[in-house]
Amino acid sequence: MNPSGSEAKGKATNTQSQEEGEEEERGSLDSFLKWAAGLGVSDSPNPDSCSCLGHSLGVSYFPDAGGRGLGAVRDITRGELLLKVPKSALITTHSLLNDERLSTALKAYPSLSPAQISSRTLHIPWDEAGCLCPVGDLFNYAAPGEDLNGFDNVDNLQNGYALDDLDTQHSQRLTDGAFEEDAAAYCFYAKTNYKKGEQVLLSYGTYTNLELLEYYGFLLEDNPNEKVFIPLEPDIHSSSSWPKDSLYIHQNGRPSFALMAALRVWATPPYQRKSIRHRAYSGSQLSQDNEISVMTWIAKKCHATLKAMPTSIEDDNLLLSFTDKIQEFDNLWEWGKVMPAFGGEFCNLLQATNLKRNDESFASRRAKMLIDRWKLAVHWRLIYKKVLVDCISYCTDTINSLSSKNDIIL
Repeated sequence: MNPSGSEAKGKATNTQSQEEGEEEERGSLDSFLKWAAGLGVSDSPNPDSCSCLGHSLGVSYFPDAGGRGLGAVRDITRGELLLKVPKSALITTHSLLNDERLSTALKAYPSLSPAQISSRTLHIPWDEAGCLCPVGDLFNYAAPGEDLNGFDNVDNLQNGYALDDLDTQHSQRLTDGAFEEDAAAYCFYAKTNYKKGEQVLLSYGTYTNLELLEYYGFLLEDNPNEKVFIPLEPDIHSSSSWPKDSLYIHQNGRPSFALMAALRVWATPPYQRKSIRHRAYSGSQLSQDNEISVMTWIAKKCHATLKAMPTSIEDDNLLLSFTDKIQEFDNLWEWGKVMPAFGGEFCNLLQATNLKRNDESFASRRAKMLIDRWKLAVHWRLIYKKVLVDCISYCTDTINSLSSKNDIIL
């Protein structure tokens, strides 16, 4: 079926507007890179005043891996210095206070602490809030990998590695950029070898999805550093010496080493705990009955946590599918009305952001930002729930395996 003249004209207008928007964005980016070059930002040992990029890096679009980011314009070797951003180009709370307009805005909120304006910042030793790093913030994130701390890297500890060695290895792989006093600049290095055209990624450090969402505005579907915490009885903490932040469930649904050790001790009668604590802390099962008791307790806690949530995994999947149909409606409120199960949640969101009922189309920047943020929130809680479901499956499989072994012995 051929489109009518008005429809064809509308599509042509939209295409033209999109092309004009892309051209304007390219112009703004070129101006930004030239501005940064003027501040001394460069990816080359011989800086160019026209652009701060081009020797090692270039701005590219990676639709399946973070969107706009930095790509290699040549083959890059692991450890190479990729980008240097002088201290004078970094945006900190101190430099903000030197800007009249920004300083006035900050003074309007005297209760704000430095940490409360630290979103999307990089660590620097002299400012608790960190710094905004021009051009450096174009790097997309790559998680640094599995945790190397003493709680969950027991194999290495048992093979004779020293904790100091682990800490050194851990710090070397946590981040790929840092402020260097000798260079008076924030320096970024290649975390691996890159071929020309590949996206060059940066590790900011080990973050859970909630931390990534809070500080950087995104999350990872497969985050090796994800941690899901479940409610624990107070006496679980008092019966062990493990830090609270080590008692969690991994992304794959397995309880952390510390959580298992703490629960094995807790599930033992108090008068026996002193004699078995060293075995639990070495990672050993204490008995089949003890292990089954621990796994049963964890599974029940995960079930209870899921049941207490206002939406299910099925609800959240359906909700995300609804967000893909936004363009079929004239405005946000009309879209919200057709969601029988989620209309209330969405309408409450609109009211909380002070959007008027019928005048917010999906073409507006504010509306798009609102939907994108809501999708991220739903996506985060969906990942959280899936970890709990995987943990239940893991515990159930372990219980069945131990019960089968017990039956064979009997």
